[in-house]
Amino acid sequence: MFGLLRRASCQNNPHPTRMVRPFLEALESRYCPSTSTSTLSLNVSYAANRQVTLSGQLTNTGTLGGQTIRITGAVATTATTDANGNYTVTLTASQLGEVDAQTADNQSNVAINNLTASTPTITQFGAVKGDLNSMQTVGSTSRWRSIRAITEWSARKRPTGGAFTLEWSTP
Repeated sequence: MFGLLRRASCQNNPHPTRMVRPFLEALESRYCPSTSTSTLSLNVSYAANRQVTLSGQLTNTGTLGGQTIRITGAVATTATTDANGNYTVTLTASQLGEVDAQTADNQSNVAINNLTASTPTITQFGAVKGDLNSMQTVGSTSRWRSIRAITEWSARKRPTGGAFTLEWSTP
């Protein structure tokens, strides 16, 4: 009975504790594709008769050439990139507004630009008296090369109406 309250004596452990030094093990390399998207730019330049040229460049992608670029918004078309990622398309704009461009596979950002029309500025404005019933005004604008307006009116005491003709030539 007294043996139950007595402390057990230490016996030699047949399996001694081994000391292990921790270290980091190198793992095999893993291919982790980039989550970044391709970068696309969109530029607009204007020409006569509502012609616009949309251009830009695709970067940060493995394949630059042969990528289809979808252009939507105020105009709708597609363009294809050259070997350097550049694209250009010229078309007639039927309206003003926002234009968006993105790669057809949706792996690029959405490039945004606006088709706008600036207010024409009239310069070199002058008036020339024509015959008894007409007056001709001539000038240049920032949008058209020249502009000419011819106004005709009735020679009666009380004007009953008249005609107005506007002619212009584009650059």
